[in-house]
Amino acid sequence: MDYNQIPKSFIIRIIKSKRPFYIRNPFLSGITKLVLIPDILFIIFCFLRYSHAELFLLFGLASNAVLINLAPFLHWYYCCKLLPEFLKTASSQITNRETLIYSFKKSNNVIRKTFWFFAAICIGLISGVWLFSAEILKQWGFFGFSDPWYWVTLICIAWVFLIMSYVFYHSIISTNIIIGYILNKKIFLDPFNTDNLGGLGCFGYLSIRTTTVVSAGALILPLAFQMTSRSDRLLPLLYVFLSLYLIFILFTFFFPTIRVNLKAKKEQSIILNNFRIKYNDLINSKKGSNNLHYYLRLNQIRDRYLDYKSIRLYPFNIEILSRLITLIIIPIALLLMQRFWFY
Repeated sequence: MDYNQIPKSFIIRIIKSKRPFYIRNPFLSGITKLVLIPDILFIIFCFLRYSHAELFLLFGLASNAVLINLAPFLHWYYCCKLLPEFLKTASSQITNRETLIYSFKKSNNVIRKTFWFFAAICIGLISGVWLFSAEILKQWGFFGFSDPWYWVTLICIAWVFLIMSYVFYHSIISTNIIIGYILNKKIFLDPFNTDNLGGLGCFGYLSIRTTTVVSAGALILPLAFQMTSRSDRLLPLLYVFLSLYLIFILFTFFFPTIRVNLKAKKEQSIILNNFRIKYNDLINSKKGSNNLHYYLRLNQIRDRYLDYKSIRLYPFNIEILSRLITLIIIPIALLLMQRFWFY
């Protein structure tokens, strides 16, 4: 497949663009062209109002700065590394590569039509929390609605949340549409595939890596904890958000893989039923029952039947499980660190 035919998102086009200048490294290009201005303003703010800096605040701001600068690169990694790698490893599952490109175009169209609604919700929520926390923010050097830094920071927050929400939304929608396209055609089970998952491992690895991209959002939790920990009304909402976030992480992984499992069960059932029919037909015909070839054929059908029956139909192994557990532990560990170390 010519991967250049895959539609590029606006973030990828900006990262690869030669305007205003070309930067070969995608990580540096993403920072320079998309989040450099918020970074500079953040440094200036810290320099001007360093007297309000505290250790717990610096930790929260640092974790957010890492997420902000990492987000464009995560999107580049998903689009330019993860998806092409998936298409190579899933080559046995793809019957028509030309029509597969249509699924990429379809996912881009869906994202283009629905993303702005999702982004409006995300930006609206974070802006609401920012405005509602005006009194708390005074302790951090934002002196109310009359302070220009208060509004400049809010604009920067809206911009970086636009980028981050696009990165996460694009990853989830693309993964589900692409896997859904393959499942709507036909999947092929291979008991001798080197992934030890009957050829389904490619779906599991794509799902867990998509979940890894999305789980980077956990880096926002330390600062969120600091903004809510001093309010008895807001702190319970943070733990509700954490619970929903963990559920969302699990959903991101299990939704596509459960679809794969259900499809694989149907395919396995059809294959096993075909072997049963062949075996019974051969038994009932009794043609050549007195020669060796007849019994070898029976054993061959029986062995093939057992091979396909032994396939693990869920794209899940120890490596994927360990990654998933790590992704669950990280946001909990970040909050515990804030709660018992800095607070």
